[in-house]
Amino acid sequence: MSLLVPGVLAVLSGLALLEWGEAPDTAFGWVLLPLGGAALVLVEALALLAADSRRPRCVIIGAPSPGNESHLVALRQLIEARGLSAQVALIGEIPDTRWAYPALDVLVLPSAQPEPFGGVVMEAMAMGVPVIATAVGGSVEQVAEGQTGLLVPPADPVALAAAIARLMDDPSLRRRMADAGPARIREHFDLGQMVSRLVAVYERVLGGR
Repeated sequence: MSLLVPGVLAVLSGLALLEWGEAPDTAFGWVLLPLGGAALVLVEALALLAADSRRPRCVIIGAPSPGNESHLVALRQLIEARGLSAQVALIGEIPDTRWAYPALDVLVLPSAQPEPFGGVVMEAMAMGVPVIATAVGGSVEQVAEGQTGLLVPPADPVALAAAIARLMDDPSLRRRMADAGPARIREHFDLGQMVSRLVAVYERVLGGR
C-alpha cells in the first residue's frame, strides 16, 4: 500500500508475474517501444542521437485513437523529415505485446501527460527489459530510478536522448536493470499482494461499521 496523500490509502495495481517470463537474450539490436501520443518527442530524441552518429533501431507499437488519425500522419512526416525512415518502424497495434518484449533492449514510454498506472512499464520490468519513462504519473512509482530504469522530464527530447545514449553505452547497466525488474515486480506489484491489500482495506472499512 502507499500513502501518496496524507489520509488517503492507495492500493497499487498488481501483475501476475508467472504470466510474464523474462525476456531472453537476442541479437535483434537496439529497439525502443513507445506507446501514446508523445512519440514525436522520441523521434526528435532519435534525431539528436543521429546527429551524434548514434542510430538505434526503433519500433513504435500502437495506433492513434479514433478521430486522431492525423497524429499518425504527423509522426510519419516527422520521421521522414528527420531522415529516420531506415531505423524507425511503425507496426501499429499487436494483439499480444508479450511477443514484442523479448526483442527489446529498452522500452521507452515518453508520455507527455500523466499515465495513471501504465501496465506497459510493469510488463517490461517483469520480462527483464529496462525502462526509460517520463517522470509523471504512475511511472514515478513503478520505475526505481537508476535500478530498473531511468526517468526523464516530459516533452524533453534532449533529456530523453541523453538517457537513451546512457543505456546504449553501458550494457552492464542494462543487464543490472534487466535483472532488477522482475524482482521489483515481485516485491512491490505482485497481483496476489494487491488482492490481499484490497481485502485488508475492505475488512477495515466493514469492521468499522
